[in-house]
Amino acid sequence: MILTITLNPAIDKTVKIEDFSIDKVNRAKDMRITAGGKGINVSFFVKAMSRESHAFALVGGRAGKFIEETMKEQGINFHGVKVEGETRTNFKIVDKKNNTHTDINEQGPQVNKEQLQALIEMVTKNLTAGDVLVIGGCIAPGIQEDIYKSLILVAKEKKAFVILDADGKVLKISLEGCPDVIKPNIHELQTLSNTKFKTQDDIIAFAEELLEKKLVGRGILVSLEEKGSLWITKDKVLQISEIRTIVKSTVGAGDAMVAALAIGFSENMDDEEFLKLATAAAITKISNEGPLSCDSTIFSNTMNEVKIKILKSTT
Repeated sequence: MILTITLNPAIDKTVKIEDFSIDKVNRAKDMRITAGGKGINVSFFVKAMSRESHAFALVGGRAGKFIEETMKEQGINFHGVKVEGETRTNFKIVDKKNNTHTDINEQGPQVNKEQLQALIEMVTKNLTAGDVLVIGGCIAPGIQEDIYKSLILVAKEKKAFVILDADGKVLKISLEGCPDVIKPNIHELQTLSNTKFKTQDDIIAFAEELLEKKLVGRGILVSLEEKGSLWITKDKVLQISEIRTIVKSTVGAGDAMVAALAIGFSENMDDEEFLKLATAAAITKISNEGPLSCDSTIFSNTMNEVKIKILKSTT
């Protein structure tokens, strides 16, 4: 079973404005409202790929109710813990004329210890050996920065597999729990290293250091944006080719990739199989401007185009 956790979900309101101008009245040409947050996005894409997941989240107010209703309408198993206040709304302003994407993200409601503990207990009750737990995204006010580390340790006690997708200080602290897999982009990994990578070998060396120090258990998937990605484990380094496509929106591409990773590990796929799946999922998302859907034609074509090169192997 795949489980996702979202500690600070959101309603994502995307507004299209032609030639967005500051200090002026702007008229929206189109608007889209969706349920969002990293874990929720992952669950949406798992569903789009015809698999099942259980989504756990802290929700509050009318916005929280909207998220809960949306998830259930999409046939996703949703488990919510109510918090006081209103679940946040994130505004995304898309200006096609100037090719800009501006995000305005709210902070989210305050969460107390009792509410957080209720969610942890709910996850713990549903988590069993062999499950895949996806943790990531920003955390709500009132939650300590070591929360993901605590959740990783809970998962380890249950003998579950953990995929972590976080950044900044939260990522650094979370590594003390040794998640099985992390999926940073090159900028997030560089921030973690506190140095500037000059070559691809620098990226690989730092990732291998995290694995050697047992800060990551199984592997690190590093997104290199338009240059593809790297999969680094203790005994191999694989380079996943770049796929050229028309980029309509990069929003949610990383979440689509995480969803595919979760599917891959839950179904015991080999490295090459789940890496192709993850790459195809990300490309399918950036080729689609709308919600987290999975265009079967784009997905199938991309799967056939993905090339994987062995850079290092000790097996």
